[in-house]
Amino acid sequence: MQDEVSATKLKPAVGKKVEIHAFGVAYVGRLTKVDVKSGLVRVEDGDDYVLLEIERIDHFKVVRR
Repeated sequence: MQDEVSATKLKPAVGKKVEIHAFGVAYVGRLTKVDVKSGLVRVEDGDDYVLLEIERIDHFKVVRR
């Protein structure tokens, strides 16, 4: 059984490059925000960004440079 992704696990990765899997897609970029109140995270890659619901994230990992 896979560990549940939670805001507590995501928060230490803020400011780091991450790979997040949600909706069958891998998003790679810098994790810039974990908003517990709204349940959203923001991942940026240059001028592009994505907002993802924490509960929809299947897996994430910090990507080493």
